Amino acid sequence: LEHKLFENEDGTDSLRLFTALGARPNAYTSSDMTAYLFSTTDNMYKNLEILLKFVYAPYFTNETVQKEIGIIGQEIRMGKDNPYRNMYYALLESMYEKHPVRIEVAGSEESIARITPEILYRCHSTFYHPSNMTLCVCGGFSPEQVADLCDQYVPRSEKPIIENKFPEEKEGVVVKRVSQKMPVALPLFFAGLKLHDLSLSPMQAYAEHEILLDMLFGTGSDFYGRLYEKGLINDRFECACNVGRSYRYCLWQGESRDPDMVYEQILRELDEVKKAGLDRGAFERCKKSLYGHMVENFNSPMGIGDAFMDWHFLGGSLFALPSAIAAVSYEDVMTCLHRDYQPENMCISIGIPE
Repeated sequence: LEHKLFENEDGTDSLRLFTALGARPNAYTSSDMTAYLFSTTDNMYKNLEILLKFVYAPYFTNETVQKEIGIIGQEIRMGKDNPYRNMYYALLESMYEKHPVRIEVAGSEESIARITPEILYRCHSTFYHPSNMTLCVCGGFSPEQVADLCDQYVPRSEKPIIENKFPEEKEGVVVKRVSQKMPVALPLFFAGLKLHDLSLSPMQAYAEHEILLDMLFGTGSDFYGRLYEKGLINDRFECACNVGRSYRYCLWQGESRDPDMVYEQILRELDEVKKAGLDRGAFERCKKSLYGHMVENFNSPMGIGDAFMDWHFLGGSLFALPSAIAAVSYEDVMTCLHRDYQPENMCISIGIPE
């Protein structure tokens, strides 16, 4: 649907229309949303007109859909050669038994083979409704002109009933350890922590976990320095918290000659810090660091747009993020550590050199 929506009934291609006006168009689909975007230094309103027109005007035929199925099938096969992508989804499958976040966004060759124009039209009429969509414009522009274009091209129709049904996930993970041979020079790993408690707002959970992960495993942590000196990790080691509307997990990834030892050290670090407590100085430093990265993101109009959409569809606002970070206390992070970081909710996916 994302790919085919650019093709118009009159035979034109919206991608070419954008580029003819000097814009750089793109689109992507994640586990939570599909986004259509462009960046430009000129003809902003003409490009916006193109965007608003094609997203509400689907045109699919059996011929074009079958052609696209072949193209996406090739992309899926190419993706299987990507060790990082494979081990990442192997980790999600190890963490989640039923939740659709475990399913690769591109689907499988079997699943896309069942797609028809009728299915695409049904998906479009259900989800591509103004009540389920958001427009974000960043840069120098006239809000009045943007509003006028929206009034002109955004359709007014009855709001469809959209019911999201997410299966209940059991406590713990599905598999503690998975591994497979991959075309890599050095073993790679993805370790994950499945977060069951969704009582916090996505923004609060993100802020608390990001601060905690940076304190314990960031480039300035004792853990990072110790394992780096031993040659167990390199500068590709990183960790982050991913939040969705119905799922949350923390992720550690990197390369290592001994991934199992790195995972063991992660578990040991969590166990020891629960007993010893967190360093308050490190907490303040990492809290300021997260705030600084957030402010730095405002240097990029594209970064602002991406972040705005992410938080909007999570039920929040990008402009509330500074306050959310500032509100996190040392006690919040300690509670987060003891509540969520349990070994039974963790697993690892390892790619072994062929």
